[in-house]
This record gives sequence, C-alpha cells and structure tokens, in this order.
Amino acid sequence: MAGGRGAVLVGCGLLLVGCWKDNPAFMVTVTDGPVGESSGGAETGTSAAIDETESSGTTTGDATTTSGVEPSPSTSTPGSTSGVATSGFDPSSTSSTTGATTDDPLVSTSTTAEDIAPACGATGFGPAELLARQWIDLVIQKCEDIPGRNFRILNVPGELVTAVACSSNPASGCTGCDYGQTLLFGFTTPEPAGLLELTTCVYLSAHGAIEAAPLEPCAYRQMALWWNDTNKPAMGAPLAIFGHDTLATDSELKQINGQDLAVQSVPTESDCSCVDADDCCPDKAGEYNLRFAVEDEEPVELAPGQHAPVTLAGETYEAYNGQSHETGACAQEPRFDWWLLRQP
Repeated sequence: MAGGRGAVLVGCGLLLVGCWKDNPAFMVTVTDGPVGESSGGAETGTSAAIDETESSGTTTGDATTTSGVEPSPSTSTPGSTSGVATSGFDPSSTSSTTGATTDDPLVSTSTTAEDIAPACGATGFGPAELLARQWIDLVIQKCEDIPGRNFRILNVPGELVTAVACSSNPASGCTGCDYGQTLLFGFTTPEPAGLLELTTCVYLSAHGAIEAAPLEPCAYRQMALWWNDTNKPAMGAPLAIFGHDTLATDSELKQINGQDLAVQSVPTESDCSCVDADDCCPDKAGEYNLRFAVEDEEPVELAPGQHAPVTLAGETYEAYNGQSHETGACAQEPRFDWWLLRQP
C-alpha cells in the first residue's frame, strides 16, 4: 500500500482515529463547537458549528466549512503517462539477493527479489469504503440503494454524519426536509491526505448496497456526492465520485450532469502472484490499468497507485486508481476501487 496512508471521510472524521482506518488523513470534522475549535484528538481536521434550526423546511445557509483539498506530495512515475503521479509501492526498489553455492567453486546459483512476482494489488493505494444507513421514524432500514436526493447535515454524534432527507428534486435543494427520515453516511479512501470542504446541504446518491448486520452501516459499491456551497448542491458538478469493487459509475451522474463517465479495465503484462497461497489459481491472478473516459475528452489511463487530472462536467478532478487486479482466487475475485475528487 502507499506510504502516505490517508482517508476521505465525511463526518466520522474519523473523528476517532482508528475507528475504521488506522491513520485517517483526509477527512471532515463537523462538531457542535465554535468554528476553528479542534475536536476529538484527530490527527488532521478542523471543526465548525452547524445550525440545527430550520424554518418552513428551508436551510438558513449557516454551515460548516473546512479548508480545501490539499493532496500530499507525490512523485512522477518513470515511464508512465505524462501528468500521472503515484505514491504506490515500486517493486523495482527491492532487489535483495540470496545465493546458494555448490561444491564446485566455479558454479553458483542465485535468485533475486525480481524473480518472485509481487502479490497482486501490492502496487495500489487500497480500497475505498462507502458507508451509509437509513432510519425512518427511528426504525432502522435494511440496506438498500439510496436514490439521489438532497440531505441536510445536522451533526456528528459518533462515527458518521447525521443528515435528514429533503427534496428529491435536484433543483429544489434542501427544502421540505423530513426529520423523520434520517441518514448516516461516510466514506474513506487511502489517498490523498487533506481536507474535504462541505456545508450543511449536500446531494447524495449511493447504489450497489451490500447487506450488513442490523446495527452496522451498509457498504455500497457506487457513491456520488454533490456540493457547491449553496442550498442547491446538485445544480453544480459533483464534489466526489467513488467506485468500490466495481467499474460502474453511479447512475445519478449522467442524469444530473448530462455527461457519461466510463471506467474501463485494461489488462497489463505485469506479473503478480496469488494473494492467498491456499486458494491459488495462477491463471486468475492479474493486474489491470484503469482507463477513465469522459465524453468529448481524451481518456486517461492509470496504473494501480497512480492519479492524474480528468475533466468532467466542466470541472477538473483528480482521478485515483486505488486498486485494479484479480487476487488469483479460484473463484475469481476482481478488485476495482477508484475515486474522483473535484479540485479547488
């Protein structure tokens, strides 16, 4: 995994370091304290007050704000596409040699670390984690897709952001909010380090729900978040787009912004070994690049552990290939994790 381990999280902030990730470095901390007051002893983060009052179903515009995205420094990848950066594992940097000699002083054999292929996925950043859970009148709901709608963030009681459901009309923003419909949500990624900027009104969509224990947050395979520092976040480009164990993008992206984003796997000639030696079919172990293709834009291809700019909906995003490989398990286990973060 990458040396500079970070996380993206709305809310959990991972206020509690280690609640989901060991060392979250990309996060938003939303608290009830005064603006600028540090909270929870988290390694990185800022806090701001949230106005929890609402009149006639509309928001007042009082909001939490944090500083913008500040990715950690990265180095260019030799021989890679121009403009692509990486902070992933470089197998060429390890070249320890072991030798075995025979009785004949003129004959010797040796093997190097290069002779043994690294485990599949060793060069990537790691997976994204997309979490949410819904309540209706304090009754927890089963894990289901969340069609796109506006949500008003209230506070952070624990590990996740608390929000209430508002209008499902993208143009209506956070109006007509129903305090009987509650959503907890959060997301993490291994890279980059930095802060995510939010106010109290967001538009969220999540699909590919994965069932979880009754009191645990549900995991999702696709998620997209809109925010533009107004009461109508979906009237602008999305702030963040995520894919976990999938190449599919969230269906709301095309509907809201009218532009398709395609994420495609591209086989490579890189050798890798099975992740689990006890469940190993070598012909099913393989590495892939990810190609990000946007209508009317030049596609961008990234190896695992690389990131580069992508243009979408008139905005510049940094696209990350978190991981793109098959583990070598005989049941075939593809691992595709990626995310796009809108740049300031």
